[in-house]
Amino acid sequence: MGAFGGAGAEAGTSGKLGRTRVADPYVIHVAGRYYMYYLGQDRARRQRLGVGVQRRRRPLTKLRSNPVLGLGAEGAFDENGLGEPAVWISQGRYWMLYTGRDRKEHRRLGLAWSLDGARWDKMRPDTVISGGQEWNSKVLCDPSVLVDGDVVRVWFVEAMWPPRPSACTVKSVTQSLRPRVLT
Repeated sequence: MGAFGGAGAEAGTSGKLGRTRVADPYVIHVAGRYYMYYLGQDRARRQRLGVGVQRRRRPLTKLRSNPVLGLGAEGAFDENGLGEPAVWISQGRYWMLYTGRDRKEHRRLGLAWSLDGARWDKMRPDTVISGGQEWNSKVLCDPSVLVDGDVVRVWFVEAMWPPRPSACTVKSVTQSLRPRVLT
């Protein structure tokens, strides 16, 4: 198991995911441990999501089970890459919003869930979040989450594609979570 310490992760550590690139860190603290979810790129330039765990004063260590979330099937919104994870705990589960890239490099937000933070299942394709207007229908990305009781606040970036100067906005969405769980 490869370890990477300091304030963040370093590319080139042992393990396949993150061998050539590590980016988009998102850290949560659960039961005395820090979990850092990240985009990892392997030598084939595939970008998938991994996690490292830091216990007490030890270095952050990659899980052997990485990647924790892989590429989607051909034609899926995340068939070409995943990145920018945002993770939180609600209703006794871990939840993750992440950016998926299709073959045309359009970006949308996907949702996944886990019981332990290490083994993840993607939600149904109808839960993918995309822009509803022509100008933002190609790029939604970079989610960030704040949980306040049973309310989850989500911020994300929406932009024109191809990119243009000042064509990017930050939006927020508030969703009240009830005991109903979608799978």
